[in-house]
Amino acid sequence: LHRLLPVQLPADAAMDSSHTKTFILLAAHLSRMKLMTDYVTDQRSVLDQCTRILNAMLDIALLRKWLSTAVSVVILMQTLAQANWHTDHPLMVLPHFNEEIIERIGPDCTIPLLKDQFRLDGANVEQARKKAIKKILDAVDALLRWPVLQPKKFILHSESGSSYEVDYLQDERWPEYVQVEADASYRIVFSVEMIGPYKFETDAFCPRFHKERTAGWIVIVGEKDTGEALCCKKFPPVAGFRHLSIPFRIPKRLGRHIFTVFILSDSYLGVDQEYNLHCDIIAKTGANNGGKSLD
Repeated sequence: LHRLLPVQLPADAAMDSSHTKTFILLAAHLSRMKLMTDYVTDQRSVLDQCTRILNAMLDIALLRKWLSTAVSVVILMQTLAQANWHTDHPLMVLPHFNEEIIERIGPDCTIPLLKDQFRLDGANVEQARKKAIKKILDAVDALLRWPVLQPKKFILHSESGSSYEVDYLQDERWPEYVQVEADASYRIVFSVEMIGPYKFETDAFCPRFHKERTAGWIVIVGEKDTGEALCCKKFPPVAGFRHLSIPFRIPKRLGRHIFTVFILSDSYLGVDQEYNLHCDIIAKTGANNGGKSLD
């Protein structure tokens, strides 16, 4: 089984080790390999334990303020839920899709783009289903279930009560900076809306995972330049429309900083989003000026 895997262990790896067995079973899951019945039982046990371990790893990474590690742990959660390597094309998670089909569609295509291209959120879905053969029908159903989360308005609130609406889609070449105070508490509040016929669905579409699970979201705020994670908050499934609020503390370092808001799924690959928050950090004063924008 080990020889068939795309990732090989060192030649001197102890094959009777429980760590080695765990690695092989996880790699086989990500490679979607069919296993013997005895191995399937062990694999399910490993996946159950991995869910708890990964949540603990995420907590430790955030405690240490390791941004890259925290994001990587969430991506690993996604790969286990979808039984896919993180290096595989996002469309590989769809039923009956292979590299040849993806190459014909376009190697840069994503699931949200594919849904939009075929207008699978429109009224013609039922008609498309009636005409589709089984394999196409499976792919269409999977596309329909894949969540597309659309953020709305971003508001930055300071602890003094002042607020500022952030243009999260602004041109990165000429960004507008928001003036905030060092070592002060702020909250990012924004609205999100699910799009599509399954927008009220809370169960995750994970046909290769052995248990039913809900599709939650994890929002991380961090600074890429320093690799520091400022905060993280987990949210339950979004059904339709919802307001999200994320508290965090501004670093003490003065000057201009770019903080990134990562909106990550805990179950789906290829739907993560990130938005930049440009801040100019000033020293604390008696009167709070948080929320003032700079040209």
